[in-house]
Amino acid sequence: MEEKKKIKKAIILDMDETLEHGITDRDNIMMVLRPNIDQLIAKLYEAKQESIDIILCTTANNLWVERFLNLKPEFKDIFDKIFNHDNENIWRNVNYLKSPVEYGIKTSKPVTAFGYDSILFIDDAPKVKREIKDIYLSEDSFMASELLEHLCNIFPEEADESYKDIDEELYEDEDDYEINILKKMLKTISEKKDCIIPSEQIDATYFSGFGFGSDMFLYEIESILGAIKDPNLNPEELKKIKQYIEHLNKEPGCQMMCSVIDTFIQKEFMPGLTLPDQMYRKEFEEYTGQKKKYYGELSALESKCPEGALEEYISTDKLYPYEGLITEKTKAFQIGITEITKKLIETPGTLDAISTVPIEIEKETGEKGTND
Repeated sequence: MEEKKKIKKAIILDMDETLEHGITDRDNIMMVLRPNIDQLIAKLYEAKQESIDIILCTTANNLWVERFLNLKPEFKDIFDKIFNHDNENIWRNVNYLKSPVEYGIKTSKPVTAFGYDSILFIDDAPKVKREIKDIYLSEDSFMASELLEHLCNIFPEEADESYKDIDEELYEDEDDYEINILKKMLKTISEKKDCIIPSEQIDATYFSGFGFGSDMFLYEIESILGAIKDPNLNPEELKKIKQYIEHLNKEPGCQMMCSVIDTFIQKEFMPGLTLPDQMYRKEFEEYTGQKKKYYGELSALESKCPEGALEEYISTDKLYPYEGLITEKTKAFQIGITEITKKLIETPGTLDAISTVPIEIEKETGEKGTND
């Protein structure tokens, strides 16, 4: 009885706007990790226990990848392979499916099976989705012609063999002839080379993750920094800022990735393309709508950011959006309240004069109480 072929599975992760976001101001650049990334890390470890490889595929250079790994060292153990801008020469020929002249990893990246049978792509770039749909599913004659020409340049011997085996006279339509040559070449290359060129036998899943970072423009950080550092900011205004930042840190992208990975772990091999975005779109749009509502409430806070505050804040990478800001301001309020209370106690009769006036106090839990 023929032994069943073991299906090789991999998760191919993008980095920029999928796992982190970079914010630039003049000479400074800050990396911010996507909220709830620890949940994603735990899920990726689960996938590895199921013999699924985890691959980082990014257009970023080595230095930016190193910053990411230093910020979250767990990924050093998670990634089985890292393909980036600076090691393009290692994987260029066997993985490019378009002309290297028009398709360079400096601005975009190739879509490839990386030698696996079943692949989950998690990448926010719409271009990646289009390439997957074209290459993995389509037999469009223009794509077939372009791909065939490129493969002939890379694998001339296999090309000669494929053309020799297929009689052009049997095909009235030239497009049909090219498609069949292409299929023959894909099969020959897969058998002879240490790689798999995508064909109809590849099981691909693409999930966008909906992208992270588009909400964190520089002007927004500057605005919130100015408000938080404003000495006239009152507890009610601080609460609104806290509410907004807490909502940002509930961004559901990583939880959604975990759900998609769960399904991929259990998925049986099935050639074709799966696109799960639609299952999660409504939830993500609800999160985005609520975020806009919270941010709208902050529009009245027009405090000017102190000189040098922005440069100082983005000089260090952050584990989550606005890391450290609220804690510092809350402490400042606590110190201020302690000083006021101390003065009241030291001034005879002052407490009696104000004891009948309810004072709204914000607790750390976000609930409110009064002194009545």
